[in-house]
Amino acid sequence: MKIPVRDGTVGQIHAVTRFLLPGTGCLWCDGLINPTDLAIDMHTPTDRAAAQDVPGTPAASVLPLNALTAAEGVSHFMHAVSCLHDDDLDHANVLHSPRTRTRDLINSRTNPDCRWCAPKEQFALGDRPTGNVASS
Repeated sequence: MKIPVRDGTVGQIHAVTRFLLPGTGCLWCDGLINPTDLAIDMHTPTDRAAAQDVPGTPAASVLPLNALTAAEGVSHFMHAVSCLHDDDLDHANVLHSPRTRTRDLINSRTNPDCRWCAPKEQFALGDRPTGNVASS
């Protein structure tokens, strides 16, 4: 969810419902995880407050946008587990643009070398090292 503001003008607001499924791309491959933001989140609340873009400015209320994407995500999950989807291979993300009242489907990018979403042989192995796993 983003509400871009530049020079006091609100840009194109958007919210995305992302379907994170094994082998269909991840937030790293889509370039949506900022390592700097992750590092800041690991600090104390005082340090995080000092790193705010606009210190002392409260965050925008995003509850309606979060509710929109959460409801869509729950609906997609319920349809998937009950086998009611018309197309089981439709895993596109849904981009909502509330100001223009439009929705678009976008596919995730997948990096073939991604350790999180690409190597199918790694699914459900946790932190085990890569390579052949000895059977017992």
